[in-house]
Amino acid sequence: MTRAQHEATVARAKGGLQNVDRLEKIATSHDPKNPRVSLDDVVNSIDAIHYTHPAEAMPDPNGIPKTDILWTMTICICVLKNGWAVQGNSAPAHPANFNEDVGRQLAYEDCIRQIWRLLGFELRQRLYEADVASGTRT
Repeated sequence: MTRAQHEATVARAKGGLQNVDRLEKIATSHDPKNPRVSLDDVVNSIDAIHYTHPAEAMPDPNGIPKTDILWTMTICICVLKNGWAVQGNSAPAHPANFNEDVGRQLAYEDCIRQIWRLLGFELRQRLYEADVASGTRT
């Protein structure tokens, strides 16, 4: 995936993150000055986005019916700028409900939530280390 393709994918995906964006607005409404991880921080930590279906990894994917879960499950792999990879997935309850775009969006949102937790841990660690360095915490 080229850098331009990646940026276009992020822009499309970010536009579809209404639920995540809404939660971020609620979380920052009371005091936006405190240290926090923002949606922009999460999206900007991503270097590459890849999508696949488990069937594509099988020795003979053509022998698997298109209604099989191996085709209707969508996997999103976000490679972060530090080289770490996060996997999100989605799958419909019934194969007739499968929609490629919706599957990609939901799998991407799954990645975003996981990355948010990782960056939250990283921020908390930095805050802790700053407290230890200043002597306010041991």
